[in-house]
Amino acid sequence: MSLSGKGRRSKGVRGEREVAKIFEVGGFTVRGLEGSGDQLVMCNSKLTLHIEAKRQERLRLLEWSRQAESEVPQGALALVAYRPSREPWRVSMLLDDFVALLLAHSELVSEHHSVGHSAPEGSLIGDTCPICSPPHLRLLR
Repeated sequence: MSLSGKGRRSKGVRGEREVAKIFEVGGFTVRGLEGSGDQLVMCNSKLTLHIEAKRQERLRLLEWSRQAESEVPQGALALVAYRPSREPWRVSMLLDDFVALLLAHSELVSEHHSVGHSAPEGSLIGDTCPICSPPHLRLLR
């Protein structure tokens, strides 16, 4: 059975609330963006996620990802949270953004650098590392 336009919107709003609640229970600050249904999740002073929540049966990840990427505020990372009925929530984001997210956590960066990448004395972690130094990963420094 197909939902009406009002039913689809209601399902979408419930999905947006579910996603917000998950982040709030995790201790994050969530701010709704007026009129858009999108949300910003403030993880810390350096990391903000722009969440595009989709509660639909037919997955259109590329379309949703492009939508999130086109609407993301400067300095935030775009993320699509999606869930069809009777499934758990999942996320999708650009791989470069995912790597930047991992690198934003100092314990992961420290572990990465302990594997054999050493920086010359006086340089910061990531200054000479070929994994940490690409320009697109400088967002979270």
